Amino acid sequence: VVTSLNQYSGMGVIYSYTQTIFEVAGSSLGPEISSILVGVAQFLTIYLTPLGVERYGRKIMLIISSLGLMTTLSSLATYFLFQENPDMDVSDFGWVPLVCLILFFLFFNCGMGSLPFLLMSELLPHNVKSSGSSIIMAIYWVHGFLLTYYYHDLSNLINASGSFYLFAGCCGLYAFFVFFFLFETQGKTLQEIFEHSNKPKKKKGLNNNL
Repeated sequence: VVTSLNQYSGMGVIYSYTQTIFEVAGSSLGPEISSILVGVAQFLTIYLTPLGVERYGRKIMLIISSLGLMTTLSSLATYFLFQENPDMDVSDFGWVPLVCLILFFLFFNCGMGSLPFLLMSELLPHNVKSSGSSIIMAIYWVHGFLLTYYYHDLSNLINASGSFYLFAGCCGLYAFFVFFFLFETQGKTLQEIFEHSNKPKKKKGLNNNL
């Protein structure tokens, strides 16, 4: 779930359509220059995950990452919403798409860009790690392909603003799932992770009161 939901942050769409997004948004900078700046920001922030994980752990970094993406995508969606309204003039806010996409990659590189794959290697039992990883990655890339392929149809159906609000909502669900259901593996041995994963759930009922 953590890996598949990663695609619904809109990551694949933004990777594939960065220049198009700037063209549609009417960025104050040219689409080519904006795309280059976003690429530079992405490169400069790839070191955030290892630095943050050592201090805060995997779970906290994933929550920070997903909530940051939710806020950034919501801001970009709101910009598109105002732009789609013929009575609104957003010409003075042409810098918003660039800032939002730079922040998108900053927060993405904080956790969601790499930690799900680390968790996959830690949580899968040894006897199914190879086949399980292959299946998970296949599902991951199928989701990414379908989302990227049908983005234009989605955008035509609910506009660019609706698409990015949808991605923001998925990031919110991601944070919810991580907070309530994800086990923190930081500092745990493989044996401790295995024991936690196979720990029997306590059943509520008469026997608990005996």
